[in-house]
Amino acid sequence: MSDDVLSEVDGGLLLQVLAAPRASKSALAGVHQGRLKVRVAAPPVDGAANKELVRFLAATLGVARSRLCLERGASSKRKTFRLSDLEIEEARERLSLPPMHGQ
Repeated sequence: MSDDVLSEVDGGLLLQVLAAPRASKSALAGVHQGRLKVRVAAPPVDGAANKELVRFLAATLGVARSRLCLERGASSKRKTFRLSDLEIEEARERLSLPPMHGQ
């Protein structure tokens, strides 16, 4: 697997995220430590940061929130999301990631 940030799996895509809570506004912040860094405009209290992260990612990807599932890392900055019904190249473009090698 040449890409750690976004990979194809049975039933969809896996998106590796590094969350940075308590930002002034939610925004993509490039790739850091092999993960898509996302500044999140919410504190990591009572699930608020996770809710805002799902809202922001769904809006950025142009998909319903129900198509994003937090697979791992609910209480960690390092999270893995499963994304259904979106092609990998479309997801890469919407997340401002470079095209995959050989494409």
